[in-house]
Amino acid sequence: MGNIIRNVKIGKNSKIAEFCQIGSETGNRTEIGDYANIRSFTVIYPGNKIGEKLTTGHHTVIRANNLIGNEVTIGNFSIVEGRCKIGDNVKIHSMVFLGEDTFIGKGSWIGPRCVTLLTKHPRATYQELTNKGPRIGKNVVIGAGTILMPGIKINDNSMIGAGSLVLKDVPKGVVVAGNPAKKIKNVSDLKCPATGNKYEKKQN
Repeated sequence: MGNIIRNVKIGKNSKIAEFCQIGSETGNRTEIGDYANIRSFTVIYPGNKIGEKLTTGHHTVIRANNLIGNEVTIGNFSIVEGRCKIGDNVKIHSMVFLGEDTFIGKGSWIGPRCVTLLTKHPRATYQELTNKGPRIGKNVVIGAGTILMPGIKINDNSMIGAGSLVLKDVPKGVVVAGNPAKKIKNVSDLKCPATGNKYEKKQN
């Protein structure tokens, strides 16, 4: 069992591996739902509200005051900064960095080494006046190594190609890729090479 410090509620049938740390001596209550699987060296700060069936990889860090839904997976060495909102059934792969105030809608998939940014003006005296994380809609796929700039909106059912730098909003149901990312086709044009089924139907 990991180190559960204080002011923490963990649901039934949860597994906490060795060398984890949950909660702190100061800060708000952390709540984790039933059937969590929290792997070794995970650190979960105070003030988090997390639904059922959370799965973390090794060395995952979830900082303070996030709202995380049911059946969320957060991979090895990934970091979720504070005040993020993550919907149900979101898959976050390894080595992802979610900057503060990132929103991820239900059913989205975030590839390895993706980064979301918060601060438009890093040296500004009053950063809090302009800071805003990306808004990622429902059933979005973001390829490995993508960088999302502060405040942009990725609309539902869209796809971002691996290694992209996304500087502006992405419309619903389109595929963008590149540096800077540009539209290359609609998601409805994609077909699975194994089955021939359209990707959009697969998502719905």
